[in-house]
Amino acid sequence: MVSMLEDRLATIRQIYAPRAKSGKGGRTRNESGHPQTSKTPTLPPAFPTNTRMIAYRVPSAQSVFSLARSKAGRSPRMEQLNDAREQLLQSKRNCAKLVQENTILKTRLLKLSAQSGKREHHLQRLLNRESFEPAESYDTNEAITLATFQKRLIKSEALIKQQQDVIEKLKNDRVRARSAASERRHSETRGIRGGEPTQERSQSLDDLLAKNERLAEKYRSLKRENKYLRERIARLETRHNGDDHELSDWSKEDLINLVNRLETRALKAPIRAAVATLEEKTEVGKLIKELTSVHRNLENSQQENEVLKSEVETLVKELEHARIVHKDARPPGVPPLDMKSIDNVSDSQEDDQTGNAYETYQDGEQNEGQRTFDLDVVAMEVFEHTKAHLSRIKFLREQMKKQ
Repeated sequence: MVSMLEDRLATIRQIYAPRAKSGKGGRTRNESGHPQTSKTPTLPPAFPTNTRMIAYRVPSAQSVFSLARSKAGRSPRMEQLNDAREQLLQSKRNCAKLVQENTILKTRLLKLSAQSGKREHHLQRLLNRESFEPAESYDTNEAITLATFQKRLIKSEALIKQQQDVIEKLKNDRVRARSAASERRHSETRGIRGGEPTQERSQSLDDLLAKNERLAEKYRSLKRENKYLRERIARLETRHNGDDHELSDWSKEDLINLVNRLETRALKAPIRAAVATLEEKTEVGKLIKELTSVHRNLENSQQENEVLKSEVETLVKELEHARIVHKDARPPGVPPLDMKSIDNVSDSQEDDQTGNAYETYQDGEQNEGQRTFDLDVVAMEVFEHTKAHLSRIKFLREQMKKQ
């Protein structure tokens, strides 16, 4: 559009330029120096040449306005020229603004690229271990921290490399197992086609497939272990920020043992507390059971004591009654019974007397009309029973006092 406007302006200048007078037949020259043959200028192709058709046309509002202005001293052609000039100036202003903005943006881009290059160079210098010197840094802590991070990075890369080697080995084993399985399968099919026995081959193929499954499971477990170790190492690094210089010198086995010990301690702490609580509860339960059994035994002993007391009272009454009967039945010339001599009776004499009494009792049963008892033996038995009961009561009372 700008080129078209410039062409029109050149044409208008050629038309309305001042003509130079010459004495040769009134021939004139334009700005370029070429002679013009006629005095009537030629109009540009953009302007209409059929003026009669324009005169008979119905004038529009714009044409009426342009005619009114032309009457005031300005023609429509001059209006178009002025509009074209204004558009050209506005386009030039916009172009100048765009050029200025482009220059500013280029300058800013160069500045940012220079800053980015400086930062990249600084980071490369910091990460390059060979060219890095702590004396170059203005902050000593920054240098120490950077060295620690470099050690961690090296150890992490070593661990990752080891795990990757293991993974690659397992992958290779898996590929080999698959290839061996395919080869065995092909050989088995060839054997089946040839009529050869394939029982051993099928068995070995099953073993190989089982081994393949085990290796795949082992690979998955190692992968999980690798992930778990990475997480543990990250936790330890974040947890022990103050002891980086100590943990950085540890080996992989030491770190794994440390993690296992910490886990076992963390797991055993609640278990020990629960076991202690259960032991306390069991001890208390045992004591309660023992106390209950002691109370029960005490009650039984008290009941037995009451029964024994009643038996002793009955025996004492029977003894008194027997003494009275013996005293009444004693002849006048017979001395009374001396109970002190009963304690000095030996066991053999006691057994003989007991046997004589038993024989006398059997004889009495045989002779129902005659029942005779040895009163000395009866008195001795009653005394022994009474003495045993009294000693037992005394022992039970002492046990009750102790409890």
